[in-house]
Amino acid sequence: MTRKIVLSTLLLIGLVTTSSVANTQNTHLIELASKQEKLSKNIMQSYAKDHASTLKLIQEFESRQNKLKSTIRIPEIVNLLKYLNFCVNNLKKVVKQPYNKDNARLVADLSASLSEGNHYIAQTL
Repeated sequence: MTRKIVLSTLLLIGLVTTSSVANTQNTHLIELASKQEKLSKNIMQSYAKDHASTLKLIQEFESRQNKLKSTIRIPEIVNLLKYLNFCVNNLKKVVKQPYNKDNARLVADLSASLSEGNHYIAQTL
């Protein structure tokens, strides 16, 4: 009888520990996705002012996005991250071109897509 109680207690402790570690990781991923959402808005705002800082913001965004990609295993979000990566690649191409209204519109659209995608990721997690 005592043996069953000890085994049950150990099992419960193991499950609680695993659950708390998973919650901590989800919280970290949610915060990262929220930061990505804000960063994508900053990319849009900086494009008109300074190309060099915009490229740095894109690199930072891409680095964080890779962290999300390497951690998240939910198929729906994995597909969304692939689409967001496509948006980042297009954004890098547009930012390297001279500033004009059409390019500014493309940067705004791509940044909005990045922002919405990361908002969805944060809400889903």
